[in-house]
Amino acid sequence: MTSAADSRLVLITGASSGIGLALACVLASRRVPLLLTARRRELLERVAGRLRHLGGAVEAHAVDVADLRSMRDALSAARDLGGLSAVVNNAGVLQPIGPVADTDPQAFEQHLRTNVVGVLNGMRLALQFRGAGQPLRVVNISSGAATRAIRGWGAYCASKAAVNQLTQVAALENADGLTSIVSVAPGIIETAMQRAIRKEDETRFPDVGQFVTLKDKGLLLAPVEAAAALAWLVLDAPLSLSGSFVDARSAEVQEQVRAWQASREDGTAEMARAQSCFDELEAVA
Repeated sequence: MTSAADSRLVLITGASSGIGLALACVLASRRVPLLLTARRRELLERVAGRLRHLGGAVEAHAVDVADLRSMRDALSAARDLGGLSAVVNNAGVLQPIGPVADTDPQAFEQHLRTNVVGVLNGMRLALQFRGAGQPLRVVNISSGAATRAIRGWGAYCASKAAVNQLTQVAALENADGLTSIVSVAPGIIETAMQRAIRKEDETRFPDVGQFVTLKDKGLLLAPVEAAAALAWLVLDAPLSLSGSFVDARSAEVQEQVRAWQASREDGTAEMARAQSCFDELEAVA
């Protein structure tokens, strides 16, 4: 028996590849209405078309998350899908990589526009477009790099630390019992970003060998597996988590995610559909 379609509209930024794409596949397999954004229009439209075959409503808009007006227009265009119940601020970049002494200020500023201003815009619009009187969950994708300095990642460490602090402030300002705003470290996931990291020159990124070792030892997470924890945060995690920096790989979170998945009558089939969808779309990303 197939579970009924969900009615909660979820916005995912950076949805055309990586963990954003994996999450879109997981939610679409549950027929959750989706609003997807990314910069690459052709790729995003291909993603949206494939996800619609899973039976849910999908809107897609090619926008830059740092452009508040374009993001607002995308949300306005999706009003007929219902009130916004969740936003996943996933869009992000890793570059520039290299020593702080060699970092170009303009490249650093552009990095912050995507990784920090984009998150700010997503949170502002989530609060504006939320369903009246309904719970709202905002999930900001962060990283372990937010709390651990990594040589060559000055921009990335700084931007993710900023995301964590912005999350905590927004959570304090919206402590109404109906709003949850969290940041999350999803784990080290085998995505295009990871593949690019492993190709970095050691002179610019001295710790590149650590990431190569993780791959060689099979310690990287599969994107759809990692996306299951994000789906739980988006749909059913306790609102009391608001303000937290969630470690998606912690034993406590994983236990709750497994129980949540087991509660779905056709949860195994849904994850299989999500995996098939992701594999097909990532092949052309």
